[in-house]
Amino acid sequence: MNGAILILAGGLSTRMGTNKINLNFKGVPMLDYTINRIKELQLPIYVSVHKMDSNHKRNDVNYIEDVYETPRSPLLGILSSLPKIMEDRLFITTADTPELNIKLTKYLLDFLSHFDSVIPMWDSGKPEIIHAAYNREKLLQITTKMWEMRKTEVSALLTRASNPLFISTEHLKLFDPELLSFYDFDTPNDMKNFFQRSTLSSM
Repeated sequence: MNGAILILAGGLSTRMGTNKINLNFKGVPMLDYTINRIKELQLPIYVSVHKMDSNHKRNDVNYIEDVYETPRSPLLGILSSLPKIMEDRLFITTADTPELNIKLTKYLLDFLSHFDSVIPMWDSGKPEIIHAAYNREKLLQITTKMWEMRKTEVSALLTRASNPLFISTEHLKLFDPELLSFYDFDTPNDMKNFFQRSTLSSM
């Protein structure tokens, strides 16, 4: 399968109070845990960072620094990365969703044979724009135009998504019953609640 994974890891971690990618997650830094899990796909992995941290550099992934200083946003991390990625199919995720389900990811990427974007959708109507699959060239065209218009909110991408397929998260429970693929860690309470739930489910 011609595809790649882009992990967004250039956020400010303001609500967490410390850089999330270095938080201990099941014994290793969260970014390392995320990378190790994704490596099961055997696809090239790109990591979008604001500035390269030589203390956290790995030889088995490709790091891409932000081209833009401000404003810091996922969209600009994506736009900085897309010109340096050569693969046609791209799954975008974040460093703070470490429990990404590999089968679910591959399932979404496979639909890019017929669609330009494959976006999970909650029953509430909320889309998972970041945890989605895209045709790289089409996405580059869209994000470039958004930047020219100074529309940096990633939510604005939804109305411009090319030839989209929306897949219900209920359907995706076939691969990921608890939908942990979309569980991100924004605050210390998110970490606490996750591990409390994990402990209860194992009892």
